[in-house]
Amino acid sequence: MIPNKEAWSGVGCICFDVDSTVCTDEGLDELARFLKCEDRIELITKQAMNGELDFRQALTSRLALMKPTKDDISRYLSSKKPSLTEGIDTIVEKLKSNGIEVYLVSGGFDLLVNPVAASLNLPQENVYSNKLLFADDGSYAGFDTGALTSKSEGKALVVAELIERLHTKVVIVGDGMTDARACPPATHFVGFGVNVDRPSVRDSTPYFCTSVDQLEQLFQSVGLIRD
Repeated sequence: MIPNKEAWSGVGCICFDVDSTVCTDEGLDELARFLKCEDRIELITKQAMNGELDFRQALTSRLALMKPTKDDISRYLSSKKPSLTEGIDTIVEKLKSNGIEVYLVSGGFDLLVNPVAASLNLPQENVYSNKLLFADDGSYAGFDTGALTSKSEGKALVVAELIERLHTKVVIVGDGMTDARACPPATHFVGFGVNVDRPSVRDSTPYFCTSVDQLEQLFQSVGLIRD
């Protein structure tokens, strides 16, 4: 579809999903693989991203199976650097240089997402993610259910907050139905099928990119990136 440039007028913020969008993999799935409990975790992740399972329910179920300790997280982070989708860092830099605010909005956890933000030179205040809770002995104690991103329509709540705070139109980019359901309030949703191509996501939007080059070309065609 040829985008209507006028329909993109006034967009001043791009929200990127993290897992399978900014990064090539799913953070919780990779942590589960590290903890050798990936089989059941990956199935739940797939169901949630395809819109077949309530996000909060999926999050609770995966963590109940994993029960990651503070030490588990520390060892995992020491063993693995963020796996950025090739070229996504360039798009982020170009958006920023054109005055576009860039945020990461993830259903993943801060301890896993913050290193991704750092690798993209994004400040922590531009990250919305969930927070793991630990007991005094470092054992798993749940997650912060007050975080917007922990809710089933959390990304829509984040987008609404950004619209109100930044006084601008917001576009969300992601691979999952949790991203698609954030539009509205987002002005547009751009499906990202580079790492995972989900038919339900492809069918939910006129803007679906199967390469990073396509995403950059889209942003150029609507005036968000000007060389």
